Amino acid sequence: MTSRRYLTLFSCITFLLLATVAGINFIVDPGDLYPDLFTKSTSTKSYVRALITSSRGLTWPQDSLDDRTIKMHMARLAKADGVILGSSHVMQIGQATRPTALTELCPTLVNLAVSGGSLEDLLALSGTVAQRPEAFSTIIFSVAPWTFHWNKDKRSMRYAIELQAMLESIQGEARSDGSPHLLALLKNTLNIHYFMRSITKLFQHKYGFSPSPKFNVEQGPTEPVLLPDGSLVYSADYTRKARQNNVPKGQCKYKLKPDGPAYDPNALKIFRSLVLHMKKLGFRVVLLMTPYHPNVWADPQCLAVRTMRRVETIVLQLGRELNVPVYGSFDPQTVGCASDEFYDCMHPTGQCMSKLEAAQL
Repeated sequence: MTSRRYLTLFSCITFLLLATVAGINFIVDPGDLYPDLFTKSTSTKSYVRALITSSRGLTWPQDSLDDRTIKMHMARLAKADGVILGSSHVMQIGQATRPTALTELCPTLVNLAVSGGSLEDLLALSGTVAQRPEAFSTIIFSVAPWTFHWNKDKRSMRYAIELQAMLESIQGEARSDGSPHLLALLKNTLNIHYFMRSITKLFQHKYGFSPSPKFNVEQGPTEPVLLPDGSLVYSADYTRKARQNNVPKGQCKYKLKPDGPAYDPNALKIFRSLVLHMKKLGFRVVLLMTPYHPNVWADPQCLAVRTMRRVETIVLQLGRELNVPVYGSFDPQTVGCASDEFYDCMHPTGQCMSKLEAAQL
């Protein structure tokens, strides 16, 4: 075999291998990062349609359908007086909250919050909401201590196309600071770690979805349940284990960097533009903060408290400048939440969240 033929054969085999890896990553897509072109589209969209029309919600087994895919379909299909966007801090707000929360502010809500919700998630989901002014009139942005930063959750890559479109809508041009975008998605199809996740998913148990059985609201269901408005009911096992955990003094560093600034000026500028954009489209915009556990605040010099104080000051300033109401606080004393009204250092229970509406700042 001549060197030229050898090189040609080697090139063809390499191309086929890379094409196979890229094809499997794109089709299996364990992180739901790519457009819904295959069976996962049918399953997730069917799940959401069944969820919206269900009477008690649907079970949502762990490691089954991706929450970002679910929430994007809900943004496209559901209707209510308003929507709430944010992180897992507010995934319970809605029908899942007992006692109820924010009902005077917005009688009916669709919960579009996602786990680890980042600025990119807020932008992408807002873009879809913006296209349906007939479906929603109010949009509630739940601000987390990390919201005014880029690239805080890689799972937001799932929304790369929607993110690009929304940035172009509010700025007239795409962001070019190395954030997740279409090129990153293309490179990811050849990522060996993503390929291993794809192979694992191929051999995983295929989950179905079923109507939620009746359950005790205080104790929780056997499996997590998403209610028709998209709000989450934690499983009884999660609730039981969470209440057994002790929150150490001043310890809650999720998505916070010890040496990093409290906010990114560019990210804050984009968030400000997002609020103005949604107001211009006719939406009533509300800003929300949810409290952290009192034990975190017991150390006033810890990273979390220093960050939350700085971010809360910014949120209040935005509210005044943009004439947008602000509800809640990162400080549990401001909201009136006790230690036994938290699952962990940063997730308040329904009892705590029912007090948010009274804490308008």
